[in-house]
Amino acid sequence: MVKFSRLVLLLTITVSFPVISSLPIMTVSKKQFGDKWIFKREEVMLECRTNGALLVINPSTLMQFPLNSIAAEQMKKRKIIASPLSTILLKPADLSQQKIDITPILKTAQNLCKN
Repeated sequence: MVKFSRLVLLLTITVSFPVISSLPIMTVSKKQFGDKWIFKREEVMLECRTNGALLVINPSTLMQFPLNSIAAEQMKKRKIIASPLSTILLKPADLSQQKIDITPILKTAQNLCKN
């Protein structure tokens, strides 16, 4: 009976470990952000890594895109496999717009790090 209890405990720990150690990931969509949506896709995933790197993930290809300078630096140093964020961003309809505002998405991703 003691061996069975230990086996059940070991299996519980083994099955629970990935859930406990998983990194915060959140799926966000165009519907949530409306006019502030900046991506070509209707839906993306945001990830906060333990070192503060924020990434956008294309759910259909699982390709990663750096959202902050920490992730961009890791991409440059080849610590993560990623493509430039501009790859997945919408193109400004009006050329007078200098830059797409990523602040709403960035704030949402930063909130993942707080959890």
